[in-house]
Amino acid sequence: MKMIRCLAALMALALMPSPLLAQNAPAGAAAPAGYAPMSAPCAMAQDGKCYAIGPTVGLPVATPAASSTPCTVSATTSAATPTGCTATGSAGVYVVGGFAPQAGYPIRLVTTGTWAGTIAVGTSVDNCTTVNALTVAGQTWGSYTGNANEAVDVPVTTGSVKYCLSISLTSGTINAALRQ
Repeated sequence: MKMIRCLAALMALALMPSPLLAQNAPAGAAAPAGYAPMSAPCAMAQDGKCYAIGPTVGLPVATPAASSTPCTVSATTSAATPTGCTATGSAGVYVVGGFAPQAGYPIRLVTTGTWAGTIAVGTSVDNCTTVNALTVAGQTWGSYTGNANEAVDVPVTTGSVKYCLSISLTSGTINAALRQ
């Protein structure tokens, strides 16, 4: 019986909350009430304080939208009309771009229309005068012969690298957009 009491006392001691654990609140933490334990999850606010998650402070799960300007183009075998970027070329062969993405957000290529030919996404450090193909493990990536709607890259830096579309049409009209 004495052994059972000793085990019960040890178990009660092990399960008792330690006052030291409550001392781990981050600097500037604001409890919703004076009695709330600050070992609860918190969310960092714009004022730099950590507020306990609750009915009025939710989990930070949303990210702001990218602020880049989309690059769109409508192209045929006789002309290309860009918006938010530039286009060079003629007779169905065009380079469109100068799309400046925001780092950390996927770049999406969306193409629509009835067309035949190819469209490929590439990068450039000279505003699409020289276009380098996107590759994965040495294989060309982001080249299409039909309509698409997919993420082609996630840039990790911003600055001098721009994204370009290389279009080669044999017939029809393609509407394409690079956006985030």
